[in-house]
Amino acid sequence: MLTHHPNPSPEDDRNAQRQFINSLIEVATGTDVTAGEGSLLLRTGERRVGELRSVSLIGLTKPVGHWSGSSRGVSVPIGSLGGHSVRFRVGQTHGHYVQGEAHPTPIDAGTLTVTSQRITFQGSSHTLEHDLAKLLGAEHHGGEFVLSVSNRQHPTTLYVGPSVEIWLDARIHLALALHAGAADQALAQLRAQLAELG
Repeated sequence: MLTHHPNPSPEDDRNAQRQFINSLIEVATGTDVTAGEGSLLLRTGERRVGELRSVSLIGLTKPVGHWSGSSRGVSVPIGSLGGHSVRFRVGQTHGHYVQGEAHPTPIDAGTLTVTSQRITFQGSSHTLEHDLAKLLGAEHHGGEFVLSVSNRQHPTTLYVGPSVEIWLDARIHLALALHAGAADQALAQLRAQLAELG
């Protein structure tokens, strides 16, 4: 029988950490039974490290701008038409068009896949691929990941949510270790962490 604890005990927390580390060890050793499942077609020698669905791609959108300025001149009456006064305006307008300020907005939703060679996003209108060999940085905060790649002018921003932020960060670090041929070192660190938990 399963029981629900509103506040997990330290032992529950240790068990969750053990499960988390064991899942990373399974991926690193190639014994993860779900590694073959997913929406991304893998290249030769490529290994799936993790996959998340319902990830939002964030882009900068600009709202409609407006005209800002003034006009100077004189309005001269020139007659009437149907009982209404008709006027002719002489003058000029000064001002400029003010572009709306860009702000981050979800522009697509899709699947994020981390492999031993790349990080991909597959959405309904956008498909992005980030080769790990060209990855300059992967920063995260508040459930948002920013991926900077050397062959792109602008970084890619993805929102995964705070509940899976640590999960994704660990998968990206493991993917980088696998890509660099440092799987043995990553495994040694994971096993040491597991031993510390007891």
